[in-house]
Amino acid sequence: MKDYKEIHLWELPPETRLIIKKELGYNLITQYIKFHKTWRTAAEYLNSISSLHGQKTNYYPGIFGHWRNGAEAKKGASRGIPLWAAIEMSKFLSDDSPDNKIMRQLEANLESYTTQGRGILIKARFPIKLTPELVSIVFHLCGDGHLAGKGDYSHYRQVNLQGLNNFSKKLHNCFGNFETSIAENSKIIIPKAISNSLKAYFRLNTCYWGVARISEEIKKLPKDFLLAGLTAFIIDEGHIGETIEIYSSNKELLQDIREIINKLGYIGYGPKIKKQPRGTHYRVYISLKSAAKLYENIQELKKQFPTCGLAHKEHLLAKIVERQKRNLKKRPDGETQNRILSLLSDTNLNSLELRTKLHICGSTLREHLAKLEAQNKIKSEKPERSCCLIWSKVE
Repeated sequence: MKDYKEIHLWELPPETRLIIKKELGYNLITQYIKFHKTWRTAAEYLNSISSLHGQKTNYYPGIFGHWRNGAEAKKGASRGIPLWAAIEMSKFLSDDSPDNKIMRQLEANLESYTTQGRGILIKARFPIKLTPELVSIVFHLCGDGHLAGKGDYSHYRQVNLQGLNNFSKKLHNCFGNFETSIAENSKIIIPKAISNSLKAYFRLNTCYWGVARISEEIKKLPKDFLLAGLTAFIIDEGHIGETIEIYSSNKELLQDIREIINKLGYIGYGPKIKKQPRGTHYRVYISLKSAAKLYENIQELKKQFPTCGLAHKEHLLAKIVERQKRNLKKRPDGETQNRILSLLSDTNLNSLELRTKLHICGSTLREHLAKLEAQNKIKSEKPERSCCLIWSKVE
């Protein structure tokens, strides 16, 4: 694997809670208290410097007992050591740098990490690698995700099960194993320790759909990162049919996506306005002239990061590429219409079923159907509660 930048334990948000192997955690706290001579002075020192880490604590001496035992028996809540406190205590046993010898030992022997209270425990996997797969998660959050503030939870919504599982795999691959929680059969709850880390490292806001942007730092990343991000956004906000289009009511976000499309060497245009009953939306398009290149690049990226394809939408892009290859060898005149008649001899089919079997685009199919219908060789019927015509052969 390519050497990717590493994100270490001490780079996570300071409020992250660490569940450390008992012997190592016990020794850390015992030696720290021994240096200060009393539990009270040890607690007072942490309180006095907590503001340097954006915290405001009023620890009492008994907190060290909870940290050494790892859990609060009465409430059953996690009582992991705050990362910032672990860093400060380690300085008395090693040197003043956050990545000192003790912190490296803690990283290597960390059992899990979480947030204050009853946060979801994540089995440690450090260092975290800054990979295209990790960056693609940010694009998902700008699409169908939500990074929550205080009192709320972060989540990602995807009604397609394959797409939902694909996102879940990305989280586990990048951050470690945890118990997946799914709400409403379509929404993955993102552990707060992960969402806090993403917000801090990538300097993200709440990622609401109306205000989300792709940062300049991300747009300057190598092409494999940008491609992973683009595929993630297409999964959430894209449509692949006779065109490859990406839609949003956030015009500025689509301008970012268009910039990425162009940086990857694809032909893109937009954002174009499209008014709808529920408000104004915009569209960005990837030219079908770039479809083969896009598909080829995705297959290459998936060799290293299998989750960075188009999930449940990839077969649609594959059909476009297959159709383009076949069109280089055009069928003889009349062959497509004869195949339509042959298919309808066996059973009635709707337009989508015919397109799939014939591997042709919708506009081409409509042209052939119109000619056959004018010759009274086929007929159509519109079923109740359906907008798709059913075609049958005239006997």
